[in-house]
Order: sequence, then structure tokens, then C-alpha cells
Amino acid sequence: MIWVMLSLLAGLSLSVLIVINQLEGRRKQLDRQAYKDYWQTKVMVNLEDQGKYQLAVIEADKLLDKALKESGFRGQTMGERLVEAGPALSNKDAVWEAHKLRNRLVHETDVKVSLLQAKRMLAVFARALKDVGAL
Repeated sequence: MIWVMLSLLAGLSLSVLIVINQLEGRRKQLDRQAYKDYWQTKVMVNLEDQGKYQLAVIEADKLLDKALKESGFRGQTMGERLVEAGPALSNKDAVWEAHKLRNRLVHETDVKVSLLQAKRMLAVFARALKDVGAL
């Protein structure tokens, strides 16, 4: 009886590994150099000017969304793509926090971002971009 249960468990484990492998295999290779260039010229450059900290967060969010789309994560919105990408992200809660800040920045007029907060959010976006193979 125990051998039957162990055989079933082994078969189930193998099936799960095959499905995970197939899902990971459907992701496209991203042009890391293009993402690194964008990160430097459109994101990090905005930390040099206090009035552009918000723009740095917005651009980083935009870059992650592009990477999610190009990697094959489905969804009509970035939120839907983040849900699908959840298992691939090492800190999905922090990514959601960063994305929510981006949403507040584009939809509310009184939201300000400090240099420290911008750097923290950019670190979150950079980690997520690494998780999906963009950086």
C-alpha cells in the first residue's frame, strides 16, 4: 500500500515539474542590454533632479510592465500580469507596493516622493526586472 502511495506521489511530483518547466519555457529571452540602457537613460537619470523622482518610479514601472509583456505573462493590465508573474517574483508584495505608488503618482496630484523612497522603489523594480530576466 505504501509503495502505491509513493508511486502516486512521485508521479504527481514529476507532473508538476513538467508543467513548471513548460511554463518557464514559454518565456522569451529578453534583450538585457536594451533594458540596461533604458534603465540608465530613462530611470536612473531622473534621480539627479529632485523634481524628477516621481518620473523615475513611473519609468521603472513602465519598464517592468514591458518586460512582463515581452516575457509572455498574460493580462490586460499590469496588475493582471503581476498576478500571473507572482511566483517568478522574489518579493511580489514589494512590487505591488511600488506599482501602487506609481498609480498614485499618475492619478493623484499631491503625491510626492523623497529621494530615499524613490531609491527604495527603484531597488524593488530592479529586483523584479532581474527576476524576469530583463536586467
